[in-house]
Amino acid sequence: MQAEKAGKVALLWDESFLWGIMATRALRKIGVPFDIVTAREIVGGRLDRYGVLFVPGGWAGDKSRALGAEGREKVDRFVRRGGRFIGFCGGAGLALDVEEGLALVPVRRMPTAERIPNFSGKIRVRPSDAQHPLWRKMSAPYSFYVWWPGQFLLDPEGEDRVRVVAGYGEPEDDFYVADLKAADLAAASESWESWETFYGIRMNPARLMGEPAMLEGEYGRGKVFLSYLHLDTPDDPAGLQAFCNLLTRWAVPGKDLPGPQDEDPQDVRWVRVHQEALQLFDLLERSGEELFEMGRRNYLWFRRKPYMLQWRRGVRGMEYGIVMMMVRELRQRFYRLRGSGRMLKVPDGMEVETEFDRLRPLAAAFFRQAERLLLLERFAISKGAKLHHLRTDDPGIGRLREVLFSGNRRFGGLFKELIDSLDGLLLAAMRSEG
Repeated sequence: MQAEKAGKVALLWDESFLWGIMATRALRKIGVPFDIVTAREIVGGRLDRYGVLFVPGGWAGDKSRALGAEGREKVDRFVRRGGRFIGFCGGAGLALDVEEGLALVPVRRMPTAERIPNFSGKIRVRPSDAQHPLWRKMSAPYSFYVWWPGQFLLDPEGEDRVRVVAGYGEPEDDFYVADLKAADLAAASESWESWETFYGIRMNPARLMGEPAMLEGEYGRGKVFLSYLHLDTPDDPAGLQAFCNLLTRWAVPGKDLPGPQDEDPQDVRWVRVHQEALQLFDLLERSGEELFEMGRRNYLWFRRKPYMLQWRRGVRGMEYGIVMMMVRELRQRFYRLRGSGRMLKVPDGMEVETEFDRLRPLAAAFFRQAERLLLLERFAISKGAKLHHLRTDDPGIGRLREVLFSGNRRFGGLFKELIDSLDGLLLAAMRSEG
């Protein structure tokens, strides 16, 4: 599909990582023009030249902190004055009426104890209005991907400000709750009740039926569209068609935009991509593949999609998958830059050689400690332990998790240092390729 009519989209890059890579691939596939913008650039007023702000997945709280109070106010003003805000998954969470949220809609996040906290894969949805532009060139049944989302909690007093675009329906074959494939339990006529008791969480997909999956509303003169469905899953034709419809039919600019401006958002320098950089990324990709194979051999995960792992409950498979995907994307982009003779566009203040010198030992430490942790977790499973990704009675596992991830729900430790380093280089590479 190819977009025929669309104003240029601003994609908020900060704290998106894997989800930002997926989003850029999806936007290129549907042919919608877009620019990557950072929270710092939003604070500097760059949103003024766009009609649509798209926020992909990732931790909503981290995105909010990246924006800061001034950035959040700039986004608020952008929407109030007629801008369009589109958020998927963590991007949707940023817009909610929660602590550090933008409160663009009177909707909160359902508490973990009341929702299914860990589901993923393809699921059907039921439109509230079949004439909504989202469904153009599509036919029922409608199915899209979710990747470990939250759930919306509507405020009855704010019903006049928000509309449900679609609710959840039946799970498709590729639908998991935690590390269990729903279709396997259905085929075996297995009850979810015993699994919910064992895992200590809500798991039955029937609990999702009718719950809101996509919402829209108005904020000032602007419009807001929020979805826990990842319409930007890059290999999902249905999702891409809906995403294209959303950007070209729903998100009609509601504000006058200025004429063409200098596209460089800040002072930049151009540096040559040396062979040593390619050798570093070769090494990092090999390390990532060796880690993947180790986890696969030990029955800790498998590759669900080229860009996505499926892992055993209690293992931090999401984080490892993010590192592997970012390294692969970086390596491909640096090879393309080197092969085409193009240079790397970096912001003033970023010393590429210093970043490489920092990245080498950081990545080596991460992969080394990750291998140790995975073996300890495999041993714990072999002894009959029930792993939890945050809590453990094993002091060795606890120490390594603290080093790698900081031991809390919001990741930190070596992992956060590593992906932040990769992210700065990836952003530079993306902007260099255009």
